[in-house]
Amino acid sequence: MLTMGAILMITLGFTSISSSAISEGSSNEKGVSEKEQGLRKEYGRFRSEYMVVYLIIMLADWMQGTHMYTLYLSYGVNVAALFLTGFLSGAIFAPFLGSAVDKFGRKKSCCVYCILEIIINTLEHSTNFEILLFGRVLGGISTNLLFSAFESWMTTEHRKRGFPDEWLSSTYSVGSVGNGVMAILAGVIAQLFEDRLGPIGPFQAVIVLTALALLLILRWEENYGESSNNGANTSLRAQFYQGWATTYSDSNIWKIGLTQALSEGAMYTVSDKSYRRIVA
Repeated sequence: MLTMGAILMITLGFTSISSSAISEGSSNEKGVSEKEQGLRKEYGRFRSEYMVVYLIIMLADWMQGTHMYTLYLSYGVNVAALFLTGFLSGAIFAPFLGSAVDKFGRKKSCCVYCILEIIINTLEHSTNFEILLFGRVLGGISTNLLFSAFESWMTTEHRKRGFPDEWLSSTYSVGSVGNGVMAILAGVIAQLFEDRLGPIGPFQAVIVLTALALLLILRWEENYGESSNNGANTSLRAQFYQGWATTYSDSNIWKIGLTQALSEGAMYTVSDKSYRRIVA
């Protein structure tokens, strides 16, 4: 409980410091109208509301990544097959899941992400390979939701509330820095939970963090993507085919995808070899 409390204090402290920057800057500027000062303060509150959730879910995501290999190795299962299934699931659902999020609703999609993560990390308690495999399929879906639904909700809500577009860069920059901080903290915190509760410890902590994020998301307002006038293009089946057709036809998508796949593949290969040397 003390560790979880420390996590929340760090997250809240980071968001409060970052969100106060723009409001403090506006109060020191000369010639800023009272209306604009009020808008800046409202933006600061909005950014804090979003960043608390964003940093919690990124911390939870990093905590899984740092110890998933260790957990599967302790179960004595085929680790490579589980990782391959997760990445393959993400690749299959990626081309159309963004459009599905726009149609279904960004807030609902964020809630679905949290529910999926709670289910996935509950399934991680099982040593049954088929159950773990099913969890990796869900993991591919949740990963796509993580990197589409949350930022889409924030961007649309930012504009809906009448904040200038140039302020978006501030939110993205804080999120980028915060994500890096959470990545560093995740390794330390996950190790503390593993030392206390065993290899499953970090995943139990992730369940608590994700449940907390879900409760905070329920306070958000819903928003959607632009609706299409062509009803045939709004079905999930049509979005699936359209997404894959776009992926195949645009060489830039393939170049970006191959670059990321090769870089991450090299990273996982090096990490695997390094871990095996340490264990040996």
